[in-house]
Amino acid sequence: SFTTAKKIDARTYEELIASHGIDVTDPLYKAYEETYGVVAPVERKITSMMLNGYPTDDPIGKKCTKIACNAYLSVAPKMLLENIRTVLESQYHTRHIPISFHSRTVALGTVVRSIFPHERTLAAYHVASTTSTLSIFEDNACFCAIAVPFGADSIALGVAKELKISKKEAETYVSLALEKKLIATEAQKIEAIFSKMSLAIQKNIIASVQSAKDARFLPETVVLVAPYSTAAWFSEIFKGDAFRTFTLGQKNPTVIVLSSSFLVPYVHALTEDATYALPKVDALFVNSVQ
Repeated sequence: SFTTAKKIDARTYEELIASHGIDVTDPLYKAYEETYGVVAPVERKITSMMLNGYPTDDPIGKKCTKIACNAYLSVAPKMLLENIRTVLESQYHTRHIPISFHSRTVALGTVVRSIFPHERTLAAYHVASTTSTLSIFEDNACFCAIAVPFGADSIALGVAKELKISKKEAETYVSLALEKKLIATEAQKIEAIFSKMSLAIQKNIIASVQSAKDARFLPETVVLVAPYSTAAWFSEIFKGDAFRTFTLGQKNPTVIVLSSSFLVPYVHALTEDATYALPKVDALFVNSVQ
């Protein structure tokens, strides 16, 4: 943060983002590096900014005595990024075309605020493969981003662990259970496991939100982006009894499920001219190609 009076310009953003480097002592960073090896920054974005204590989306050209900002830094396996570049260059001859990668969390937050500009408070819940991210927005600024150690693949992994079977067998069980195609006895067994996992996620989210700075309630609107096959399952989580008393309205939040294709406009909005987009490729995210 800056504490001396100054006029805000584009360079201010660069200075603020540059000051938020990768914290190699962070346990999450260490765990990520141990799992994936060398990691590389994907994007650095300011998710919220306050001038003299007031939130703003348009600080350029304004003067202030104090700036406070939250910066979001995402990383990805360096080898993964290099492999994607190599494949794209060999298939589309993109050696001289700029390729940029983006994280779904920042894209989701930006698009959600654009789609629902009149919602004073809302939450965005993004489900990745092994983790999920809950971002809470208030007055068009992100004040809280929480990592939940449970993603789409975690459902099958949890079933595999409970039933002591392989992940591949568990994936079959999960698929049949979500499609309501299991026989009664098997369905009951899987539903019990689902209920256990759902309750664990609810407790994790509530504990994380309550322990965040300026303890908060969950907004009454939650925008969910998850793989199509599991979107309904994750949507049901927010209908649990635990959330009924955890919103300001004392009722379960309304869940709006968005397709990941809604995130593509975020990438195009970053450039004045998006005509360099690769053939058949609209956007590049860390864990997928749209």
